[in-house]
Amino acid sequence: MAKDRRPTSLADQLRGLQAAMHENAQAPRNGAGAGRHQSSGSVPESRAPIDVSDMEQQMLARHAFNCGDSEAGRSPRGLAPGNGIVDRRGRAVEVSKKSRPPKREIDPSRVPARPSRTPPALVGDLTPAARARLQRDEASLPPVPPSSPVTNHADEASRSTVSAPHSAAAPGEVPKSRKSPVEEAFDHIRDVVKRSTPAIEARAISVRTAVSREIGDHIATGSRLLAERPERDESGYLVGFDFGTSSLKVVFHQPYAADDPVAAMEVPKELRSRDHPYLWQTVIWFDPDSQRFSLVPSNNATPLDGFKTGIIAGYDGERIRPEVPVTRADAAVAFIALHMAHLTGWYAEARPLGPAGGSHFLSFNFGIPTAAHDDAASFGIFRRILSAARVVAADCTNLSLDKVRQAYRASSGELPPGYIVVPELCAALAGYAKLPTSYRRSHVLVDVGASTLDIVAFNLNDDDEGTNIAAFSAGVELLGAAALDTAREAEIDDNVFRSACDHQFNLVYKRACLPTVAPGCFRPSLRREPVQLVTTGGGCATEVHAAFVDSMPGRILGDRKAYRPKPPKHMTRKRCDSGRLLLAYGLAQDEPDILRIKLPSQIEPLPLADDGFPSMIGKDQV
Repeated sequence: MAKDRRPTSLADQLRGLQAAMHENAQAPRNGAGAGRHQSSGSVPESRAPIDVSDMEQQMLARHAFNCGDSEAGRSPRGLAPGNGIVDRRGRAVEVSKKSRPPKREIDPSRVPARPSRTPPALVGDLTPAARARLQRDEASLPPVPPSSPVTNHADEASRSTVSAPHSAAAPGEVPKSRKSPVEEAFDHIRDVVKRSTPAIEARAISVRTAVSREIGDHIATGSRLLAERPERDESGYLVGFDFGTSSLKVVFHQPYAADDPVAAMEVPKELRSRDHPYLWQTVIWFDPDSQRFSLVPSNNATPLDGFKTGIIAGYDGERIRPEVPVTRADAAVAFIALHMAHLTGWYAEARPLGPAGGSHFLSFNFGIPTAAHDDAASFGIFRRILSAARVVAADCTNLSLDKVRQAYRASSGELPPGYIVVPELCAALAGYAKLPTSYRRSHVLVDVGASTLDIVAFNLNDDDEGTNIAAFSAGVELLGAAALDTAREAEIDDNVFRSACDHQFNLVYKRACLPTVAPGCFRPSLRREPVQLVTTGGGCATEVHAAFVDSMPGRILGDRKAYRPKPPKHMTRKRCDSGRLLLAYGLAQDEPDILRIKLPSQIEPLPLADDGFPSMIGKDQV
């Protein structure tokens, strides 16, 4: 009978453990004397551990090892074939392997077939499941480029035969975004607003019969006059056409006449924006049965608005409403054409400029955002719309969708003499520069409209050729008053929206402060005088935008108070906020009188001296 070697007491167990430890310490560690089941302390070269960065592969390799597979390609990080363990620093750690009893002979015919344990096919260094998980993680992140290509770490691991955990990405690690939370919020708001059609204000359900008849008569008269006399009259009147997201403003001006005749076009009460007597709602009605457009509502017609927002964002070819077959470009062409015909007919009857006013137009001056004017794609879209509207205006008594689309498809974007496109900055400053209190040198213009927030850093100067302007930096974003309402509907906090406005200002102002742009005008440590803040637009009245504007004077721009310029008092006969008409007033100036402007892309960068400061200050910088 074999003697039982198991200790019968705790003392016997301790003595046995000490003996085993002493025996193990005396055993040789290297060379031929090493035990068969002792680790040699090193991993054979042919069995070197391979770094695998994905946790799923580690589990597959561990499972394969436990099942007796020996393919090196399935070795997990931290497990060397032959049961050698690698620690976190890449060093082999020795462990003893228990001896196993001899295997019994088994009849293969009695063993059921076992499915192959070949691991799933890898995609790059990731299994399909891991790739799908990574894609799900990426889908939840903002759509921004990662800080480094995702394949960098995997490629590095595949080139090495030794595990290097410090160079591999941690399991489940997602590349970090380069953008700050403010930048991500800025992009999120822009994405929410740019495809939206903001509900700016309530639309009229009906208008008085007399008003509807008058508008129709004016359109018919104006359309006929434009067809009979398509060319401009050198002694005629000027039209300032301010096509805004929420409202249209029209101002007539007779240049080079005594007393400077100027007048804004009054709007019927039912069609006024915010009850302003000179602001016409930017809305057009479309009848799906007759497929015709109108400036007044009817029983079957659908009001279409907010289309300028999508045009600025580049979605001119998308529908305003899914159920109505009218794109934003269709609506804009129809709206502008009908108003061109209407204002021409209204002027012929009302003669708002009196005896000094001409009988035919000298020029239609259309304003577009300054940044859009400096962007080839946006500028091309606006010119194409205006060119098509000019053609349609001469035949729009019964304006159909088909006629609008034919004109837009055929439009080349070319405009004949008498139709000009003016950057809104030029138009706003054309009126501002005429005021006796206007300031020279450095300015920041903040124009808060319904859909857009325009910010421009510029210089206003006089020289031998007259008054000129150099715009060093400009930006237009969908951060206006209606955009704020859209953001609130999307549950975006006001503080987040405000941070987006601050971010846009920082982008514009920091560019103006660059050493190669105009540091002597705008950088606080270099400028000699404060920067004048000029505000325009009805959106300045919102709580968020008002706080945004109020934060600029002082530490940022200097101690000059913000200035909200207003056109001449005799331009309007009714009490109103005439500051809303400044842009239209500036557009109603003759082309040579509209300030000469250099856009950001037209201004040469300043050369830098060895000390990093501009080596020469040009006339545009002072």
